[in-house]
Amino acid sequence: ECIFANKEVERITGHPIDDFVNDKWKELIYQDDLKVTEDKWLECVKNATDFFHQYRYKNGKHKWVQAYGRKFDSKKKSGWIVVISE
Repeated sequence: ECIFANKEVERITGHPIDDFVNDKWKELIYQDDLKVTEDKWLECVKNATDFFHQYRYKNGKHKWVQAYGRKFDSKKKSGWIVVISE
C-alpha cells in the first residue's frame, strides 16, 4: 500500500497522485509488464533486497519508467521508499 507520493509522480506517469496513494497503481501499469513487475516487487519484499525495475505506465501511450526501492526500518516506522524516474 502506498501512503505517500509527491506531485512529480503525476508529471512522470501522467496519472493523478490519488491513483498511487489509493493503491490503484496495478491498474496503471502496462498489462504486459504487470506480472513481472509485481513478481519482482514481491520477491524483493520477501527477501528485503533492493528493488530495481523498468516497466511501462499506460497514459494514452506507454511510458517507460525506472523504479528504485529500498527497505527502511526505524523505531517509529518501517516500510519501503520507492523512487520512480524517467
